Amino acid sequence: MNQKENGELKQIAKHVNILNEETGKIKIDVAKLESSVKIFKWILGYMATLLTVLVGRALFFG
Repeated sequence: MNQKENGELKQIAKHVNILNEETGKIKIDVAKLESSVKIFKWILGYMATLLTVLVGRALFFG
């Protein structure tokens, strides 16, 4: 392998490493987002339940 090919391969390897690091960061961000969405859905469900109970009480007890 000559010097030019060796240099090109090193450049390619460098870019692949950068892409792998970015992909890892994206995977971590997606995991955090999924966790946040679960918490948000839980809070939304809790608020909907609370609202339903309060409206039901208001209608039932006038």
